[in-house]
Amino acid sequence: MVRSRRSVRWTLALLTAASTLHTSSAQEPPIRYEHRVAVSTTSLDREADVEASLERNVNRLGAAGFEVTAIAGGSGSVLDKLLDRKAYVAGLVDHAGQVFVVMSRPAGRPARPREYRLLHTRTPRGTDAIVAEFGQDYRLVATSTEGGIFHAAFERSSSGAPAEYRVLANRGRTDWMAQMQNDPALMARVTRVAPMGLDHALVELGSAVSSPGEIEWMSSQAFRFTGQESALQARANAGFHVQTVRVRGNELDTLLLKPAGWSGTAATYDLDDGPWGMPCSRGRIAGADVFTDGDTYCAAENPGGGVSNRGLDLRVRSESTAGGRLLFDAPSCGTRARLGSSRLAFARIAVATQLERELNRKCEPGYRATRVLAGADASGTMRLSVFTSNQPETASAGGSHPADAPLLLPDRDELGDGSNRQLEEELNAAIARNGDIGDAEVWVEVTGAGARRTVRLAGCATTRLDKDQAERALRTLLVRTAAAEASVRNDIIVDIWR
Repeated sequence: MVRSRRSVRWTLALLTAASTLHTSSAQEPPIRYEHRVAVSTTSLDREADVEASLERNVNRLGAAGFEVTAIAGGSGSVLDKLLDRKAYVAGLVDHAGQVFVVMSRPAGRPARPREYRLLHTRTPRGTDAIVAEFGQDYRLVATSTEGGIFHAAFERSSSGAPAEYRVLANRGRTDWMAQMQNDPALMARVTRVAPMGLDHALVELGSAVSSPGEIEWMSSQAFRFTGQESALQARANAGFHVQTVRVRGNELDTLLLKPAGWSGTAATYDLDDGPWGMPCSRGRIAGADVFTDGDTYCAAENPGGGVSNRGLDLRVRSESTAGGRLLFDAPSCGTRARLGSSRLAFARIAVATQLERELNRKCEPGYRATRVLAGADASGTMRLSVFTSNQPETASAGGSHPADAPLLLPDRDELGDGSNRQLEEELNAAIARNGDIGDAEVWVEVTGAGARRTVRLAGCATTRLDKDQAERALRTLLVRTAAAEASVRNDIIVDIWR
């Protein structure tokens, strides 16, 4: 049978449509990442307490499958204001561990649990012994510097050969880099270097190889930064990789390392600068810093590859409806509930919760935050410049669908308050597991003792019904405790727009 041309055209059209439908249905939508922001939640000021609280909160989120992707850096004075950090007093007050740690996991997908060790330091003193413990089981995954403070996150890893970490500090007239260059055994093992300050650096070492590494700085005035691209590419062709980009006065320094045993394809680099998240739209961000005028300077590796970046400009402003507190947006129901607490750490938690809300609202599907830089522009406007990237997360093999991540709540570190601390932790854990309170976000705060013990129910609910249901759930839980006679105060805010 001979078909007409019209019939053939219809057949081809149907086949094309069917093929298109099959192709589009087979393509999975990009992964959407959910973000959480961890901060230290202690009311104490000592270094050990502040840092232990932050690490504990990071690991609670890590157990729920969240990966550390960025530690806030940039302007220390901006972070001082956002986090209410106190001035450093040796032995008494050290808020170096008060910093935003940004974490993410793929929404609705399996994610393996993760475990971290964190480092926050102002000087090299004592840090070499600390990092020496990490090499067998942990790998360096994130660093940042701000206001003379160096931050680092090490993630537990069972894959790959063990690494060794050392801290090298200036000695007399010999700086840390010269010490590296004068040590052939070290240069035969070097794989990564992270400057911790002007006078010390963190060095990652692998197995010894016959071809030693090389290290050098490239420096220029800020306005000549992008003009160094050809000189940088010449060094990249010889095997060098960008380790960091940092602001030093009116200069920009770029640290270059040729790893020991390097062989393979040379990297390509794009140097760029601009306001907030405009520069370095393609390639892996190998180094970035914020200048005194608020502009961001960055080096992107292999911009012709598949990695692309987006920028977020998160401006900070004084909110009159929140008592003049610096926030990223008008206070939501959750922000008002946290600021309404007498617990000092809730103010810090409120800012962290606002930051994660901004990230979750503004990050495009397939993108997650990988760099966070605090800065202020020429007009004095404070902001966080955030790089987001579609670079895949590190392997999540062996993961399962994780449970909901815990709420960030203040530590109960008041002296002599052990019974209330335990009761509060048990009640908050039970309420988090309760599925009968709708979509309310609630927590409890326990004060007083004996007949004067009060359990305050706080948070946000969309309806009055959810608020009442949360109180009924709390009273049911209290009956099973030694605080059954405690009075209950329901301060949950009802807000349909929460």
